[in-house]
Amino acid sequence: MASSSAASELKLSFIADLNPEKDLWNMRARVVRKWRSKYWLDFILIDEKPTTCVVVATIKMIQEKHGWFYAGCRKCGKKVLSKQEFLEKYGDLTEEILKVPANGLICPKCKCECQSITTKFMVQVRVQDETGSVSFVLFDTHVARIVGVSATEVRERQVDENQTESFPHEMMRLLDKKLAFKIEVTDYNLKNDYYVYTVLKVSDDPDILAELTGAVGSGDELTQAYSDLKAVNLDENSQDGGSSVAKTLPSSLLKFMNP
Repeated sequence: MASSSAASELKLSFIADLNPEKDLWNMRARVVRKWRSKYWLDFILIDEKPTTCVVVATIKMIQEKHGWFYAGCRKCGKKVLSKQEFLEKYGDLTEEILKVPANGLICPKCKCECQSITTKFMVQVRVQDETGSVSFVLFDTHVARIVGVSATEVRERQVDENQTESFPHEMMRLLDKKLAFKIEVTDYNLKNDYYVYTVLKVSDDPDILAELTGAVGSGDELTQAYSDLKAVNLDENSQDGGSSVAKTLPSSLLKFMNP
């Protein structure tokens, strides 16, 4: 069943709307019809706040200089820091942190010394649509699903083959993948003019891509589908809530749009 949160999350964008020559804003969109039956989004500019939006784009480049992995806490997956890095970034000088040896590693989420670490993917890519290109950061589960192997497996292969200084060939499997990206525009992006965006969700589901690009269904159906999803405001106990949306949008798209 669709929830009211699904409505607030339907924020679609083209890459050109994320470029550094424009002010960034919280994006609330409505679909408008243009010539040749293509669908574009007419954006209403409202107050500048962190937000999420969805972009359909193709990965055209892997920005290798940013690396491909990080050492993560095995318990929560967060990137671990040296004691000095932790104190410089957080300054959280608790008794437990003081006990960590100078060469110890600290998990900023668990706020304690990390006893066990694991290798996690973190890959920065350049994606492109018909309006431009921009950089996204993909994290562990997204990358692993696309390339079909875990970061730990890649690192172990590199060690076995004495190739720890090279960029792994497995990452090339990301190239030319057309995907739906749900991205986050954060306070940090807004305040620091930082035009690299974190990916929250990614999908190569053909139904999702088709719905988002308007490749299926008539124009009226597509516009009505988005309109229904934006407008729905359901009670959790409603027996027929979301029925009109369910008829026009696949459940996979509703799930992708949800937080």
